[in-house]
Amino acid sequence: MLKKTMENIHEPTIVDSAAEIVSLARKRAENCYKARRLCCSEAVFFVCNQGFRGGLSPEAAIQLSSGFCFGFGGAGSVCGSLSGVVMALGLFLGPYSQGGMKKKEFRRIIKETHQKFAARTGSTNCTILLDKAKTKNKAKKDFCRMLTGEGAALAVETLITQRESFIKRADLKFLQEQDSILQTGLRKLLKGSS
Repeated sequence: MLKKTMENIHEPTIVDSAAEIVSLARKRAENCYKARRLCCSEAVFFVCNQGFRGGLSPEAAIQLSSGFCFGFGGAGSVCGSLSGVVMALGLFLGPYSQGGMKKKEFRRIIKETHQKFAARTGSTNCTILLDKAKTKNKAKKDFCRMLTGEGAALAVETLITQRESFIKRADLKFLQEQDSILQTGLRKLLKGSS
């Protein structure tokens, strides 16, 4: 049984629907938030870039999205998860991306995405969202992990809705991976010693 499970870790299972890909992206982003200790914006953008072959190195994706954590670096502004969503949509659908949308159409999609995020989470403001977590007695990290998953799901839903070809573009092996906190610690330790 264990052998069969270990074999399946490296072989992606067959995914036959957009909903399954959205679910994988949600779980992967939540996993990266927790195990890799990425913040919300970093995890959403990293997963979208890697999971849909965005062309940026993993390091570049994390570096570019790092300033949006905690509502623009703790300013309490736009939720970092939503910022990661907008960055991902810009990477794949923006007017300056290959095959991108016209500016007016792209801005309409961004506005709709902003509205969907607000409807699903209750706000787009980091401070307001974190206050909601306190009133619901949820740990901040658990609540932010959920928002991170919601952001990744929304980004992928939007990508697939706008370009159905993103279903085939998905890197299922990456999306199905689940890092452990131990793996992440070892990876950092080994990187620091080289």
